[in-house]
Amino acid sequence: MTAIPGVKASGRDLAMGILTTGVFLVAAILLGRFSTALELILPAPMVYYRAVYGRFSAVMILAGAAAFVALFGADYIAGEEVVTYASILSLGVIIQECLEKGLSLEKTTVYSLVGFILIWGAALTLIQGDSFRYEAQGQEEFQRFEELVASIQGPEFLKQIQSELTQEQRQSLIRAIKRVYLGAVLASVMLIAWLNIWFARLIYLRMGWPYPDYVPFREWKAPDHLVWVAIACMGGLIFFQGTAINDMALIVGILVMAVYMLNGLAIVLFQLNKFRIPGPQQVLIICVVYVIAWPIAMLMLAGLGLFDLWADYRKLQKKGFAEDDNEGDIN
Repeated sequence: MTAIPGVKASGRDLAMGILTTGVFLVAAILLGRFSTALELILPAPMVYYRAVYGRFSAVMILAGAAAFVALFGADYIAGEEVVTYASILSLGVIIQECLEKGLSLEKTTVYSLVGFILIWGAALTLIQGDSFRYEAQGQEEFQRFEELVASIQGPEFLKQIQSELTQEQRQSLIRAIKRVYLGAVLASVMLIAWLNIWFARLIYLRMGWPYPDYVPFREWKAPDHLVWVAIACMGGLIFFQGTAINDMALIVGILVMAVYMLNGLAIVLFQLNKFRIPGPQQVLIICVVYVIAWPIAMLMLAGLGLFDLWADYRKLQKKGFAEDDNEGDIN
């Protein structure tokens, strides 16, 4: 792919980039405590800055925005939040690097996830001294679980459960919660990276830049060999309980489930496009389903994506399918 001709950023450009990105970062952090809406598009500005101003200027804007939030939001934003959201923001730079090199959709997603892990881990190491210290997080999530049980079944039921749990069982639950939390974070980052690769397409089209010739999202299919990874994860969960292999199998299994969820979403978009439903209405339908029943919807999408390996739901419908059937769809 031909690189986009960059523009040398002036001091004013850098200052405005740092200010606007910093404000956007603060808004994403504060709203992220209630909604994930801004998190989903958080890397998009860095895709633009990396494409227009180049690598060095984009990194300057990224670092400046993170420092801006850390300095002026220290009283109401935790350092871990700044690190996590700034690492998500950095996905935009990584995505643009991959797009310029013309890497495949799958490689771009994987490199973005690996880049996030390295940046996030290194930054947490600097501020915590331990990049994977989840003891406090596990305890907090376990307390929330206990509060949920008490609100549904009552305090007496919770006390009964607590009295029956041994210390070893309690620690085992906390350990599982920590691994699920880490897997959920990485799966969320992977989904954000995937979505922003498609958001980048809108930026490219708007600016008249050449975009990689990826297959439309609605026609994308998870690699067939991924099912063997899912089977291996299942084996690790069953036969290696209480070991590091079990922990890794749980985390990788969550990531695999997220990939199949994307496959299921692609099938849904294909069907919506088949009935010529406009793009904005497609987004509205998906958002309404997500808000009303997101846990069930996510599991159903993952199951749909997994069984697509054998059912190949879109094979027959692709006959005579025209890519411009529904201009303005979400691809």
